[in-house]
Amino acid sequence: LELPDQPGSLEQILVDCTDTLKYGVKTGHPRFFNQLSSGLDIIGLAGEWLTAAANTNMFTYEIAPVFIIMEELLLKKMSAMLGWSHNETDGIFLPGGAMSNL
Repeated sequence: LELPDQPGSLEQILVDCTDTLKYGVKTGHPRFFNQLSSGLDIIGLAGEWLTAAANTNMFTYEIAPVFIIMEELLLKKMSAMLGWSHNETDGIFLPGGAMSNL
């Protein structure tokens, strides 16, 4: 593994991507199970593609209105499932780790 001083060509980037998939652990395989991962989740993959294609963040309603509305609706539904009214609850979704512990 090397880090060249000059940018690589598109062809080399594709070769590097292929090698990454070839030599990496196949965590997307349906029979891969681990304490942190388990196979490929097609719905999760679709969500990853959508967020990557949208290339946005959720800092404000102005930049991501659809995602903000989706988050609010999901939080209301989850609150209702617990028997709480939406007036009693509030929250946001976090990716986990240190951000969730703040």
